[in-house]
Amino acid sequence: MYIPACFNGRYIGVKKVMDRAVERVITGASFREAMVSRTLIDTSLVTSAYLILQTHRDISIVESHFHLTLVAQALIAQTGHLGSPEAERIFSELLEFPWGVLVFADPADNWFGSNLITGFDHRRRPYLNALLRHARALSAEGRRFIGPSGKLGTFWEVNGIVRPLLEQEGLHPDQFGGMLGEQQFSLLCRKMSQTAGA
Repeated sequence: MYIPACFNGRYIGVKKVMDRAVERVITGASFREAMVSRTLIDTSLVTSAYLILQTHRDISIVESHFHLTLVAQALIAQTGHLGSPEAERIFSELLEFPWGVLVFADPADNWFGSNLITGFDHRRRPYLNALLRHARALSAEGRRFIGPSGKLGTFWEVNGIVRPLLEQEGLHPDQFGGMLGEQQFSLLCRKMSQTAGA
């Protein structure tokens, strides 16, 4: 997978870059235009870096990794919530990229929840569809994701967002079985689409 270089580095450095990028989005730039560097990093060449799917609160992390979930913090700091027009634009834009779906992968960031201002139910189905489109690329990364639990594994093993979203879309946890992998996720999405079309 190719990921923008601005997501790679030490936590505090990536956080500063995300803050600046969101500032530029607020002034009208697209997220891709707002990125400091347009350089893409081939993750297969940076094998020591993990793909972090949790928004750390610990700024002492000094290793360089792909810190992918820091956009929410920057948006909340600058707009007050994730229901802003800027948040909607970022959400829509980033679903086009395999790395983009990872930006929304920490359930604690509340991209899909509700607050006193607005609900975000309308984001669930587009996100699940984007995951389905990018499932092979996510699987190809292997066991280099660190999810909200802090455990290392594949995207399908450690993400904290897919099961809750499928449940909110009406699928019962019994349908997931033990391990939710790429194939099972694809089957569940097909079943969900058939139910919606019926």
